[in-house]
Amino acid sequence: MNKLKLGLLFFPLLFSCTKVLDTSPYNSLSDASAFSTAPKCALVMNGVYDAAQGDSYVTGSTENRGYPFGAASIYQADVRGEDLVNIAAFLQISYQATYNSTNANSAALWRGLYDLINKTNIGINGFRGATANGTIPTIIGTQYEAECRFLRAMAHFEGLLHFARPYLENAGASAGIPWRDFPINTSTAVTTILNTPRMSVAGVYANILTDLDYAESNLGALNSTNTGLPGYNIPGVNTFRATKAAAIALKMRVKLHKGDWAGVIAEGAKLVPAIVTPSNPPGTVCPIGGWALTASPDGPFANNISSESIFSIKNDPLDAPSVNGALFKLLASTTATGRGLVSVSPIIYNNSGWLCDDKRRLPSLLAFAGNANGNSSYFTTKYRDPSSGDYA
Repeated sequence: MNKLKLGLLFFPLLFSCTKVLDTSPYNSLSDASAFSTAPKCALVMNGVYDAAQGDSYVTGSTENRGYPFGAASIYQADVRGEDLVNIAAFLQISYQATYNSTNANSAALWRGLYDLINKTNIGINGFRGATANGTIPTIIGTQYEAECRFLRAMAHFEGLLHFARPYLENAGASAGIPWRDFPINTSTAVTTILNTPRMSVAGVYANILTDLDYAESNLGALNSTNTGLPGYNIPGVNTFRATKAAAIALKMRVKLHKGDWAGVIAEGAKLVPAIVTPSNPPGTVCPIGGWALTASPDGPFANNISSESIFSIKNDPLDAPSVNGALFKLLASTTATGRGLVSVSPIIYNNSGWLCDDKRRLPSLLAFAGNANGNSSYFTTKYRDPSSGDYA
């Protein structure tokens, strides 16, 4: 035993000139070094989008259920509608709308939104610094900031919808949610937010639209496929990175919730021109970015980077939600190796208004008969890949 201890004591001396520890691992960068090169800046931007895709479901856990804008944003919204039937108890809280400020779903959404918001603010500050010192070109720094502000606006808007009173109730006079436009990465910043009162709903809406105006002005019709990483081409980048059309579409939604009908029409006219001519029939191709409906209604689900998807959150098997969050697992029938937790409602498939040639009519490209928990019904086939879940 003494010999072992002696060997351990002298071993480091024999190799003292050899590097045995990387004090700056590539996957864990400090604020000071994260923006020191163009490739690192690109990684930071990717990391901000990753925060939109998914955060830990509960504090201290690594489980990803897709909060705030991944899978959870879809299935939690779907089960609150009347077009799905809850078969099992797993999604009962959302299905019956018995959630409150303390349940895990609400906490995960709140934490995920503000984690994303903080990363956008860290990114904005860092990209401005990297642009000022010449690390990245101004055009790239401006694009990154516009993407961050798009995501920051989207996060605050989602927070308003879930945690504040509607704008139309009293023209936004109610207390809104905390607006954050600076990084929370120092004790001073923490003190600042603890002493800053919540902004009104109207105030948050105004800031959201300011961010989206900036995003629209500074994003291209198509996003660059070579943003800081030489030779780094990203398939589908125009779908899962913010573009001018995405900013306009989100502004339409924000103004819709404000009751600004004229504003909704004005924004929509940018994407679908109101002037119809023989060479410009209505609703064919968007003049900004070339977006268009797919020939088949299942086009956006068969190919998540289709011409119809103006903006989606990217997911893949390497960073997918857990079995408790993946859309395929939750919504596909057990016949298709899903969990079959919810089925398509009879309200939908028994509706007398369906046209006989409607491709969405059941059974269709988007749903089929299956079984789950002893129940035979129709289940969605929109999410059809058990390995990645098709949650983009």
